[in-house]
Formats: sequence, C-alpha cells, structure tokens
Amino acid sequence: MGSPTAFFTNASLEIPVLRPFLQRLTARPGERQYSRLSVVFALYGSCRIVKKLPSSVFYPVPKVDAALVHIAFRQASLREILRGADPHQFRTVLHAAFGQRRKMLRSSLKPILPHPAALPEHFASLRPQQLSPEDFLDLTNAIFSSPDAQRESAQTLHESEESQEEARHQNAEQFLEDEIGELSRIWRKEKHGDY
Repeated sequence: MGSPTAFFTNASLEIPVLRPFLQRLTARPGERQYSRLSVVFALYGSCRIVKKLPSSVFYPVPKVDAALVHIAFRQASLREILRGADPHQFRTVLHAAFGQRRKMLRSSLKPILPHPAALPEHFASLRPQQLSPEDFLDLTNAIFSSPDAQRESAQTLHESEESQEEARHQNAEQFLEDEIGELSRIWRKEKHGDY
C-alpha cells in the first residue's frame, strides 16, 4: 500500500469535521475564511456535505456544529495538478502571500521575488484572497519561469538558509555562554559565599 499519504491521495473518504474547518476547507476567493488550505484543497480535491451533525454526537461536546463530509481526491499527478509549477515554489508563494494577507502582493511577495520585475503587474495591486487557486499557479509560474529567476531564487534560498543557520549557531553559542556563566556564578557562590 505504501505510505498513508499515497493511500489518501488515491481515494475518497468520509470524515466528520468541525464547521470552522469545513468553512476554511471550502472557502472561495473573496470570502473571509479563504486561506492557503482553501487554495491547496481546491487544487487537490473536492468535498461535499453528506449530512450535518449536531455537536452532541461528539464527546467532549464542542461549541460548534460539525458535518460528515465526502472528500474526493483528484486522480492526477502532482505535475498535472500544479500545471507544471514547482511544489516548493508554489508553497513559498502561498506562505508569503497569506502570511501578510491584508497587504497587496507587491509588498507581501517582495522577499521571495528573484528580481522586482518578476511580479506581473496585474497581480501587484491584488490581495491574496482575491486570487483563485489557478491564479496562484499562474503567479508561481510567472515569478519563477526564467532560468535567471530560478538561479537567483535558489541562491536567495541558500543565502537565507545560511543566515538562519548562522543565527541559530550564534544563538546556541550565546545560550551556552550564558549557561556556563550562570553555572560559574553558582559555583563561586557555593564555594566562597556571597561576593
């Protein structure tokens, strides 16, 4: 059977879900609950409510209603679903866009752009909740389409990872120095009394 993920991506299933999660799962562009989850799920599958469930069928009883939903996953390859977009780049665009959902894409995507001209002008003044899942695929392909953009993106990602690793290393060194200093003060106090 392989991994559980492989099982679920080739199947349909019925599961109970709480209403707030269901709203985020099925939200459409422009709706308040529209999020990364909505975009990804719209591309990978579809769901329909089989029946509504009262909160009393759960223990402990939640404060919100639930529904039994039928989820059907698309029977297509990842490449077909993402229309050729790189999955990591697509995820990067979604995280950057929805990480600052009230900002226009020209601001929220600035840190991930390989160069300023990479963002198509017709996307620049939009907010993430205004884009359809297909728009996000088009945006990802537009941003990372040229070989120069791909090279710069890889270099930026590498530099970002290096700086994060360096910061973690410095933080770890500082933490160890602080801890050693504190242990040394405790040892002196126990050995020699207050100073």
